[in-house]
Amino acid sequence: MGIQLAPIEGTPYAGGTATGVIYLDANGLQRSDGPTVGSTGIVTFPGDPLISFGKVTLSTNGTASTLTGLTPTAYLIGLRSGIHAISSGTYARTSMTDTGEFRMRDTGRLLWTDASSSMNTPDTSLSRISAGVTGVGTGTQGSVAGTLSAGILTATAQAITDTPLEVNGAVGQTADIATFGTGARVTAAEEFSNNGSETGSESFGAGAVATGSYATLIGNNTTGAAYTVAGGYNTRAAENSVVFGHYGGQFGFHSACVLFGQSASSTTTNQFVAGSQYARIDNVYFGEGVSNATPTAYTINGTGGSGTDIAGADINIAGGIGRGTGAGGDIVFKTAAAGSTGSTANTLTTAMTIDASQNVTADNYRVGSPLGGYYDNTGVYGLETKTDGDIRIKNNTDARLQLAGGRFGTWHLGSQGVFGWSNGNVFGTVDTALSRISAGVIGVGTGSLGSVAGTLSAGILTATAPAITDTPLAVNGSVGQTADLILANDGSNDVFAVAQNGDVDLDRTGDTAGPSVQLSHWSSKTAKRSTVDFRKSGSNTKGGNTTLSDSTQMGDIFWWGNDGNGFHESARIYGLSAGTANNNTPGKIRFATTPSGAYTAADRMEIDESGLVSVYDDLAITSPTVPASASATGVAGTVSWDADYIYICTATDTWKRVAISTW
Repeated sequence: MGIQLAPIEGTPYAGGTATGVIYLDANGLQRSDGPTVGSTGIVTFPGDPLISFGKVTLSTNGTASTLTGLTPTAYLIGLRSGIHAISSGTYARTSMTDTGEFRMRDTGRLLWTDASSSMNTPDTSLSRISAGVTGVGTGTQGSVAGTLSAGILTATAQAITDTPLEVNGAVGQTADIATFGTGARVTAAEEFSNNGSETGSESFGAGAVATGSYATLIGNNTTGAAYTVAGGYNTRAAENSVVFGHYGGQFGFHSACVLFGQSASSTTTNQFVAGSQYARIDNVYFGEGVSNATPTAYTINGTGGSGTDIAGADINIAGGIGRGTGAGGDIVFKTAAAGSTGSTANTLTTAMTIDASQNVTADNYRVGSPLGGYYDNTGVYGLETKTDGDIRIKNNTDARLQLAGGRFGTWHLGSQGVFGWSNGNVFGTVDTALSRISAGVIGVGTGSLGSVAGTLSAGILTATAPAITDTPLAVNGSVGQTADLILANDGSNDVFAVAQNGDVDLDRTGDTAGPSVQLSHWSSKTAKRSTVDFRKSGSNTKGGNTTLSDSTQMGDIFWWGNDGNGFHESARIYGLSAGTANNNTPGKIRFATTPSGAYTAADRMEIDESGLVSVYDDLAITSPTVPASASATGVAGTVSWDADYIYICTATDTWKRVAISTW
């Protein structure tokens, strides 16, 4: 029970003499040993008083109705309904209700000083800024350092060298330092995390949503399924995919794809796409950037076999697919020949083109190590001239050689006749010969029998070296040769030529299929196969071994197309060294195509020496096979789609799907 003031009894106040106040104690007993009222109207409690009252007249509702005498700076009034303090005037500035509420007027503040025994200048304060807003700061104004409003803490540094907000965990902190909503948090290791409801997933950005476990998403409205990494605005990623770029996957996204660039989208599973119609990639560089002081070659590899007698995977190189009557894109291989001394980049020129009709055009196709050989010769005796103009060379009575008369000048030899050549101006031992092997078959070789080195039958030349150290066929031009070394004609047009510099040209005219190069091999050994080798040494001497420098181009395959004015590079594949060779020859492969409106192929993809594949254009999934039911035949990891769903085979003959819609 609180203190109750009773009407004053006994001698009234007069001339400054203190007058006792009769009051009721906690037991309801009347007592007179209580406070006294002094001449100034101060009520003083006996002993060591804790509370004093200013001169007031109280009304029954506990508010001060009049103040007389002095104009005090503070008045404290004790009431049964609580305690009210008046700092000035007639209205309470602070109060504490009987329910424990402490109240202040709009200008009221809570202040702290820097000394336990002094109430002097405060250095810390809480104050009311506006409805629902509390100010926290220094001195007597709480808004200096920041505010707390409706659960929103606003921190303001007093100087640019101050940290506005610090959150410090305890020593050995294990719980999160801070949490935000249902998923965002600052961990004990001071790392920001926002995994939402999916195990192991992290989402950063407004509207970023992970729909599966272990997804990492960065960007507004980015969504990703399980095991995805996606970044950008409005980016979408299917399971096991990597998508980076604003609006990535907006026109198609499928599982196990890698998409790079704005609006890069896939058309089926397992695609690598870089670029789109909105942000095309028309130059792809692998290795050490666009240029480097010491570029190295690189290798593009298919997946190798693992285990015993396991064949490696193929590498498929394709030009762009045409539609309807539109032809597919060529594959064009380009190289840049050495130019004048200086730092200016040399110009790429097309070395070989494989067009949509599978024609291969190579400007400088080189064939190494031609064939050669000789034959023995039989003895030839006598010379006979005929009245018809024939000339015969005879051995005894048999004609061995006859030059027929007439304008055609036909030479005839007997069945065992041989055209032989000896070494030098003197007719000595024959070391080179042409002979008849059988009907329609001519032998070419050494000595007197031409079949040792090879045969020519019905237009088919078969060369056979007499020893494994001999070269079966050799074609040598003159010093300064300008004409082709070998030229073949189909009766109307030249179809095959070997130029003086070793370039090989295959041509075909008309609506028939274009020329092709075929390598066939029949063997029961899985590791034995046909090969096309591009070899490069840093030496200028044949057979010399000199280390290649970084990014040295080692071989190219080109595709050329004709625009009505001439042939231009359309696509190419070329290999380069990767780094400087040192007891090994790491390499990389680049793929390039020529964009519309251009004449120079741009790099689109690279496979470097570590197997890293970099693609700078779109990867698309086309012609999906849609499962008829959730138990349709399927292999785990297969992804398909139709107009309404994306289907994923999660186990053998087990499918799941997710609905898709426009927006």
